[in-house]
Amino acid sequence: MDFHDEEGNTGLDKMRTRMLKGVLSLNDAKAEEVMTPISMVELTLTFDDVIDQQFLCSIKKNKFSRVPIKKAKDTSAIVGVLLTKSLIGVDISQRKTVAEMYKAGQIDIKVPLYLKSSTCEILGEAGKAFCAG
Repeated sequence: MDFHDEEGNTGLDKMRTRMLKGVLSLNDAKAEEVMTPISMVELTLTFDDVIDQQFLCSIKKNKFSRVPIKKAKDTSAIVGVLLTKSLIGVDISQRKTVAEMYKAGQIDIKVPLYLKSSTCEILGEAGKAFCAG
């Protein structure tokens, strides 16, 4: 993959060029190659959990960008994904739960994407290719 014009200039700095190459290389990657299986995820939340200093330290130490939110501690059902960058500047001294912070618009939570194998079949070849990685 080459990002240079005829004179060898990219118009991008080295960091952006490296990031762009990384994103484009994901085109050939399968989901299991770039994602962590839920059974191996070390840090999860529920909507009833309080985001405290210990949690923030875990994120910083492990450099997590997303944290799965489970329906309950004892289940693997993921109901949301916390984008950790939305925690920047959040006041944790008020000891609010994840649900309270989300309802107040203080944190960003995304809905996870689930595709069942039957859905992949319905979508035809494109769906099969997507589900296969």
